Amino acid sequence: MCSRSKEVIPGLLRKTNKLELLLAAEQEKNKFVQVVLERQANVLEKHSAVMEKHSAVIEDQRNLTAELHMFKKKERMLKIVIVVTVLIIAFQVMSQPEFGKTMPRQLV
Repeated sequence: MCSRSKEVIPGLLRKTNKLELLLAAEQEKNKFVQVVLERQANVLEKHSAVMEKHSAVIEDQRNLTAELHMFKKKERMLKIVIVVTVLIIAFQVMSQPEFGKTMPRQLV
């Protein structure tokens, strides 16, 4: 009986050592997986921040495009007002009775 127990114990020790090694390897793998998951979480957080900034830039671009459109409309309207004003002034000048008459030269 004694010799049998001596044979069993080394076998158990070998199995225990293998299990401990497997457990240690599993724990290392879990640590690595945890690090990878943390890094992925950081990347996702940074990506989210970048997407928020990107959305803000797109919104600013839309606003600037709308402002530019309004500016161009106002510029066209101003050009029309200037042309109409010049035409009105020219018509008023041409309709005055003195227009077209030459002034006599005064003798010195």
